[in-house]
Amino acid sequence: RIDCINAIGNIKVNNNDAFKVLENCLISDENLLIRAAAGEIIAKYYLNEALRALNWTIENEDSLLVLATIFKVLKEIKDNLSDNLREKVIQKFSNIYDVVFEEAKFILDLYSLAIGNIEELKDHVRSHRFDGGPFQIPKFYNYYLTPRIEIKQKHIISLDLFFWKLKELPESLGSLSKLKYLTLGNENLEKMPKSFGSLKELKWVELSSLPKFETVPDWILSIAKKCYAKLYSKVGVNVNEAIVLGLFDLLIGYELYKLGKYQDVQCHSQICAYRLNENKCVSELYLSNPRKFKLSIIPEQISCLKSLTTLDLNNNEINKLPDSIGTLKALKYLDLSSNRLKNLPNSIVSLKFLEYLDLSGNNIKELPKSFKELKSLKTLRLDNILIQFVPQNLKSVIKNIN
Repeated sequence: RIDCINAIGNIKVNNNDAFKVLENCLISDENLLIRAAAGEIIAKYYLNEALRALNWTIENEDSLLVLATIFKVLKEIKDNLSDNLREKVIQKFSNIYDVVFEEAKFILDLYSLAIGNIEELKDHVRSHRFDGGPFQIPKFYNYYLTPRIEIKQKHIISLDLFFWKLKELPESLGSLSKLKYLTLGNENLEKMPKSFGSLKELKWVELSSLPKFETVPDWILSIAKKCYAKLYSKVGVNVNEAIVLGLFDLLIGYELYKLGKYQDVQCHSQICAYRLNENKCVSELYLSNPRKFKLSIIPEQISCLKSLTTLDLNNNEINKLPDSIGTLKALKYLDLSSNRLKNLPNSIVSLKFLEYLDLSGNNIKELPKSFKELKSLKTLRLDNILIQFVPQNLKSVIKNIN
């Protein structure tokens, strides 16, 4: 039956009999999938004839799927009639969810993006009428004790999209003027809308999984600046370095622990941590064994950590180091073991004070000849099976090579 309805649309049978069939399906059929299919074709090809039927549907329909499907079609039509109908759908959602008009539009925009791409969501919507559907506030808290949506005084303040596998979010996200907490739980998300910067009240964004980036995209950096850096600024880290710590926090999905002046990091081997020097600058950074996400990249912004003397990145999935690693002039200890590195940037030879370097457990087959410029190096750990070339002057400091 759905195929037949779509066929009428595809061949554009533009006569009164075809319209009557579709109108009857939209208004009277008990199957909401049939109503949704009919509503989509009617809105596309019979908008003028269907004004009465569409108005009736907007007023009486109790299926999220049907109304969201019609709204999606109306968004693509630019005329006064479709604008008027679209506003009526938004107003209905505004009344249902008890949110302001602009935020009701965001809910519909979100459904419009998802409804054709996420079969799981479509299945979920089929079984829910206006009890809130995927946006309902459950009697018991769900994942991470966060309600999927929380509304106060007609504004969305908490939004959980953990189960929504969207590649993008609508620009109307920026209309959520009171949004404080946002959970984005999928590795399909490729970008954030430009309006993200308009979320003035936003305090926290939870990423339950992350795509594998080659470089840190602007939207990830924006989240780090807007939400995560605040935590580290509060404990005395300067603004630029707080952003870097916030970025790592976001990339590993775990808050970094602040080590005291005399705390031994070995006692905290299962945590990710940092230490400040007497000038409140980050001097040590330990990001080994992340509990949630293993690092696949090191952001260029690490260059802001000018006072860093120790950097431990072992047991991650890093396949490339940024050229900015060479700007860490104070670095003495660098552990890159058990990653996926195949080569090293030439800039690493700028680390003139580097004393310890662990490259074991990677896929590196050759060291740059310029490695001989690392005059301060005392310990170099390698895998003798893989390394094919070692500068002569470094052989005396190598460990784990026969």
